[in-house]
Amino acid sequence: MKIILNTLALFLFLMTQAHAATQYKVEMIFFAQDDDNAFFSENWPLDTGLNGLEDETAEDKTGEFTELKSSEFTLEGAAKALEKSPRYTLLKHIMWEQPGLEESKALKMPIAGGRDYREEYPKRMQSRWETNEQGEMVEIPGPENLNELDGSVTLVLGRYLHIYTDLIFRKPVIVEQLDEETQEIMETRALFDIPVQSHRRMRSRELHYLDHPMVGILIEVTPVETEEEKR
Repeated sequence: MKIILNTLALFLFLMTQAHAATQYKVEMIFFAQDDDNAFFSENWPLDTGLNGLEDETAEDKTGEFTELKSSEFTLEGAAKALEKSPRYTLLKHIMWEQPGLEESKALKMPIAGGRDYREEYPKRMQSRWETNEQGEMVEIPGPENLNELDGSVTLVLGRYLHIYTDLIFRKPVIVEQLDEETQEIMETRALFDIPVQSHRRMRSRELHYLDHPMVGILIEVTPVETEEEKR
């Protein structure tokens, strides 16, 4: 009985090691859905930034994964079709390689794409003052970037693959505001921060689509074959 248990323990250990060593290629296409009706059908927060989406803990950090060259893209046909369509705007096409990591060890992959709004909205780049828990006024530095698409995605390996998106899509919109002094309606150009947060359980080697009123995401995750598997 002891021999059987030892053999089973060794088998489970080897399976765990092999599981943890699996490398994946992750390819993602992000595109804006150019439909103003979709935007005005929802209530979006105004000028919220990424402050609520990027609180990193020791177990929730950005990974330094290997970004692959465009020559390795397998979804190039889909990206070209999106670029040609008047209904969509291609924001980002990216592919990287990373190990399959369990939830407690999973790392974020930074994502940034689309237009750069820093010059158009300089006030958004300024630092601000807030009151901390001790009642003291502290200065919060402004963001380093103001991209049309900002944030991160996280791939988690469990019984299935899981993809988490934690993104902001920024959209400039003309809004009407009441001037309290003149009681006149004034038009103002504002930059809306639209959260794009989702979770999808998925299988490798399958193309998946993550839907959102403003942003569409195509994703395909492929295990990296070892030299022995290629033979």
